[in-house]
Amino acid sequence: MWISKPDSIGDEALLLAYRGVLDEDERTRMGRLRFPEDRHTYLVAHALARSALSRYEDRDPAEWRFVSNEHGRPEIHPRHRSSLRFNLSHTRRVVACGVAIDRSIGVDVESAERRIDIEEVARQQFADDEYRALVALPEDRRRARFLEYWTLKEAYIKARGRGLDLPLDSFSLDLSEEEPITVSFDDRAGDDPAAWQFMQCWLSPSDSLAVAIPRRGNDLDVTIREVVPMAP
Repeated sequence: MWISKPDSIGDEALLLAYRGVLDEDERTRMGRLRFPEDRHTYLVAHALARSALSRYEDRDPAEWRFVSNEHGRPEIHPRHRSSLRFNLSHTRRVVACGVAIDRSIGVDVESAERRIDIEEVARQQFADDEYRALVALPEDRRRARFLEYWTLKEAYIKARGRGLDLPLDSFSLDLSEEEPITVSFDDRAGDDPAAWQFMQCWLSPSDSLAVAIPRRGNDLDVTIREVVPMAP
């Protein structure tokens, strides 16, 4: 797992190098963003993804090309014949890129500072047992637990490549502190609980990170490295 903090990256020569590795589609998408902060985060995020992939295969960051699946998930272009899969997520403070070999990966990072009615969103979006577990907590613990549920759910649907086509209440996560994170599915999700493993952690008091990846034994070992993309 590769992490960058956009606010700490301001060297103009480095930012120019980032712009140089983006393809035309990425530059167009970045240019459509309204706020300079969002354009900066986008630039760092996509430079991170390209440089992270180049750590695994001998390819210049500018050479990577991408396509999107039918639900909009970015994938490495088939012409590269790469065994790598990746997923990218960011807040304004943190960018996270997960890379896996020969299997899908889903990554989500969210900020606890988002102004949302967590109980109402959980009531509408979460499985019933998740909602009950959330509201049973002391009030001062609910926001953190909501973010843990939310990032794990987003990571899973991203790993499935389904996006919002997969309802968030079609599966339920058990965050019992004594056990590894487990999942159950209803018929809409159509999946096997034994096929998945999850990781959740807090990168800071305000930023929650989750990873979902298909299981190969008990092999989930996520190493988090904070880097400045393409820095000497």
